[in-house]
Amino acid sequence: MQTNANDMLLRDLNDDGILRLTLSDAGRRNALSEAMLATLAVAFAEAGADPSVRVVILAANGQALCAGHDLKGLVSNLCGGPDGSDAIARRKTAA
Repeated sequence: MQTNANDMLLRDLNDDGILRLTLSDAGRRNALSEAMLATLAVAFAEAGADPSVRVVILAANGQALCAGHDLKGLVSNLCGGPDGSDAIARRKTAA
């Protein structure tokens, strides 16, 4: 299931300049997919450029702050299939 980048990171800036960024992909334990990393990079860049932001708090919905890097996504991006099967098939053919 794909999560919309706007849904995976919630932003809340209060009147005191405290920006709360909440990872909100609890179904995947907030794994750092390429989309999540890109969304976080944009959010941090925007926070750095906004003079009203004094503090950034990184939080998460669900049971885990972050499960780490999304390895399934990494394999899919690097190997051409959701489970790396395309790269495995190419390797077998080459042997």
